[in-house]
Amino acid sequence: MSSRKSKATRRQERATRAQADPLPDAARPRPRARRLALLIVLVLLGGGGLLWWNRSRAASGAARAALDVPDPPTAGLEVPVQEIIAQARTNLLARLGSADAWGWYASVLDAHELYAEAEPCYRRAHELAPSDVRFGYNLALVLESLGADPDRSLELYREVARQEPTFPPVHVHIAYNLSRKGDLEGASAAYQTANVSATAGADYTAASGVLSFAPGETNKTITIAIAFDDDIELPETFRVRLLNLTNAAAGTFTTNTVTITDAFGDPPAAPIISISSFNAISSRELLLRVTGPDGSAVVIETTTDFKVWTPVHSATITSGGFDWIAPIVPTEPARFFRVSPPR
Repeated sequence: MSSRKSKATRRQERATRAQADPLPDAARPRPRARRLALLIVLVLLGGGGLLWWNRSRAASGAARAALDVPDPPTAGLEVPVQEIIAQARTNLLARLGSADAWGWYASVLDAHELYAEAEPCYRRAHELAPSDVRFGYNLALVLESLGADPDRSLELYREVARQEPTFPPVHVHIAYNLSRKGDLEGASAAYQTANVSATAGADYTAASGVLSFAPGETNKTITIAIAFDDDIELPETFRVRLLNLTNAAAGTFTTNTVTITDAFGDPPAAPIISISSFNAISSRELLLRVTGPDGSAVVIETTTDFKVWTPVHSATITSGGFDWIAPIVPTEPARFFRVSPPR
């Protein structure tokens, strides 16, 4: 018997294999193709899982933030108050990433003496917008109302003072909290004279120095020598300015105008036009009062170095004078104003 298979036997084997695997060789998936398809499926599943995880984490983060929003009992308050608090809270829940929304809700709670609930809201607003002094300042006030450790308020007040050094109330609160600690510090301020229409050396002696105040002391005297001569002159003015205050607030006095009047007879007849007063109405605004005869046209000029004077406002005096609000740049060491006739 021959060991070679007959043609009939080989045909029978091929038929049997065809029935067991009906796909042709070209259509049969290769092992590498199957591995690639499996990898694509795994990547898609992994991407979908990552997207679901990120969304889930964001949702859980928002849920945690929502749980941090105080919901004070308001049953004992008047109905309009309850509605205002509820509206502010609803607004916050819709804007949990907004410092203004946290700050507004905190201010509503604060206004109705819900200090314990306002405190975490101010704190969150301060975390979201640390450069906005409103939130740090109000947080310090609430901590005071809650009787918290003075050091907690002091840290916030000093941060506000660094950003807004000309805001007097913050210095008052710093002193108050230092006194609560029994650690009240002394204060100091530098002073300096500056010409307006009077000239240092000819009309008065220029002066500068540092004033030191003991704890609780609020007044100091500055002595400036006035020059004596026989000339008959119109009144002339110079200014004394306080600067570089430490542990102190200037109150209404930061710049004062001194008028030198003639001691020998009346000056020549001439209309007297002057800036009669300066009052700081905010950290960025100064209220000037210009007085003189009605109908006088004047120009207000400003300078920082007494070399270049820039006109900033013109007007005609009526009813004995007028007020003008001068913008102040907090970063400037000093700025001066004068009135002149139109050129």
